[in-house]
Amino acid sequence: MYDQIIPLTKKNMPPPHLEYQPIDHSITQIRVLTNPILCSLTRHSLQPENDYEALSYTWGDPTRDYLISIGAASLPVTKSAHDALRHLRLEDRDRRVWIDVICINQDDNTERNHQVEYMGQIFKGKSRVLAWLGPAGPGTDEAFELIRAVSARSPMKPALDVWRAIEPLTALMNRPFWSRTWILQEAICPEKAPLIGCGNQWEDWETLAAASPLAMGEELEDVLNPKSSILGRQTLKAYTRAFEMFSGIDYLRQQSYELQHHHSGQDITNLNEVLTVSINTECSDLRDHVFAIVGMIHFDGIAAGIHPPKPDYNKHVSEVYTEMAKFSIESDKTLIILFLCTHLRTHLTT
Repeated sequence: MYDQIIPLTKKNMPPPHLEYQPIDHSITQIRVLTNPILCSLTRHSLQPENDYEALSYTWGDPTRDYLISIGAASLPVTKSAHDALRHLRLEDRDRRVWIDVICINQDDNTERNHQVEYMGQIFKGKSRVLAWLGPAGPGTDEAFELIRAVSARSPMKPALDVWRAIEPLTALMNRPFWSRTWILQEAICPEKAPLIGCGNQWEDWETLAAASPLAMGEELEDVLNPKSSILGRQTLKAYTRAFEMFSGIDYLRQQSYELQHHHSGQDITNLNEVLTVSINTECSDLRDHVFAIVGMIHFDGIAAGIHPPKPDYNKHVSEVYTEMAKFSIESDKTLIILFLCTHLRTHLTT
């Protein structure tokens, strides 16, 4: 029960700290939570037919001050991970779940290197990503109501109701979750569309996509009357801007789907398109800007001897970025990486 997921305070006497059983790198093994409520941790060979849910969320404060009981042991996790587990859909609470902060030993760089290298495969196959945006906020229910109404193409509600829902939906799409670097893999690699959740509300990716300004088109403009209202124009502009990152990811997701189903199961091949979308993403470890990208690109057509950088958290940020630039130039035969670097400069500390 959820009383096994408790805040870690000085008054609590925690059970023994969890000792991770080694992962077998030779068979590309991963860990999953066999039951995210009772929390037992088991190891499995990473195969396309494996069936589990990958829980995605915003890390937020990296302090691990919440304790999760796993069997007779315990593991400190962040508040964000703790909250994400608590808000799983009822139907997912007896499923196997993969969540990075628990299933990967974060204190073992060798294991992190190995697991991150195969992260794209973790999100593929029969797995489905549960993307939890965070706790509900003011108007979250109204935002999801609008999403469902637009997707179902039900008669548009009176303009006042839509006005009330547009603002919280804009806030929903402006949440930090959408600017995470890892969302590229989480949304694009799986064959199944991710489920998007906020608080206790959950909807699938396509339903949310139907509420984007691009999909709504003139219907949205008619409701907001941007030509006759300054407030309407400002609202439409803010709403459109909020969907910019989602739209870029959705484009790559559709491209990936076409390649996998109509071009011999290939993944995304255009490195520069992925780099362009990833420019404005953020991550707690700057090396993940590279590691997240190389895990979702199809490299079979690259000339022999040209290899993307492998995940290695023992390398300095500058070394990882230099290796990525070298790979981009050698594989693409252009210097477009220099243009992209001018936009990435705000992320760099060296």
